Amino acid sequence: MTLKVVNVILNIAKEIKLDLKTNKISYSKESGFHGDQMTDRKGCFCYLLDNHTSVQGMRELVVEKAGSILCLDEQEQNSDVTMATDVFKHKEYRHGGNCLFVYPAQSNFSGRKYPLQWIKMVHNNEMTFQGQHQGHWYVGLDAAAFVCTSKLDLDLYSPDFVTLSFYKMFGIPTGLGALLVRNESAVVLKKKYFGGGAVSVSSAKEMFHVLRPSLSDG
Repeated sequence: MTLKVVNVILNIAKEIKLDLKTNKISYSKESGFHGDQMTDRKGCFCYLLDNHTSVQGMRELVVEKAGSILCLDEQEQNSDVTMATDVFKHKEYRHGGNCLFVYPAQSNFSGRKYPLQWIKMVHNNEMTFQGQHQGHWYVGLDAAAFVCTSKLDLDLYSPDFVTLSFYKMFGIPTGLGALLVRNESAVVLKKKYFGGGAVSVSSAKEMFHVLRPSLSDG
């Protein structure tokens, strides 16, 4: 066993706690192995009505964990009283947890550009709909159409997640894009990929493995 592997195991041991009564393993918040995930049906997923259909695909995935799912029209956001459509609301929904607001910097349908100032407003809980859905809000920005013709200054605007399409930027290759993740927000994501340097420790004879804390592999 190399010294590198020993150090990895020792570092993991510091972050793991075993409950002898339940035989369940828990991780410290600082470990990065698991983010502050939405539990007990907390958290809200909110998306703008004028969004790419792939965001509806996200909706179908988060419905298994989210407490509430909202579809927001821009006119509803500008009103004094939020009128966002409740697409889904679990009967055990409670405020709190991680929440995500997704919208396009530029509409994939009409080409209309939406305010990048919304990013800071969401982080500061200043959007109208947030009054009824409290929690730790993150922003996912669809910049696929926007970056084809405009500059996206990530120093000035700091979304937690940004999606890009190389096909829309260069015309080739189809089906290839990118997800930019803000370092401070990466901890809330749970990595599913297994391989390519993504694993710190794995046992062949037991159901045990620990993924690398970083989202990047290698």
